[in-house]
Amino acid sequence: MAVPDGVGKSFLVARGEWLGARLKVAMPVAPDGAGSDPLSSVFVVLSQEPAAGTVVAAGTEVTATVKRLDRPPPTTDTTPA
Repeated sequence: MAVPDGVGKSFLVARGEWLGARLKVAMPVAPDGAGSDPLSSVFVVLSQEPAAGTVVAAGTEVTATVKRLDRPPPTTDTTPA
């Protein structure tokens, strides 16, 4: 099974994808967000180990390095002009 790519996604979304792939998810490393809730949507995945696409056995643990965003990620406006 290939590890899903969580980089650039909120930790919450990436965690769901990793769990859906039957992988374990370690508590993320958040060097600039100590004491904050990494399961909130304001944390984005900067890197992951094992890397996306690596073929691993079910139950392999994924560790993410995350960063707390200062503001919510931008949204794309799909309203016609």
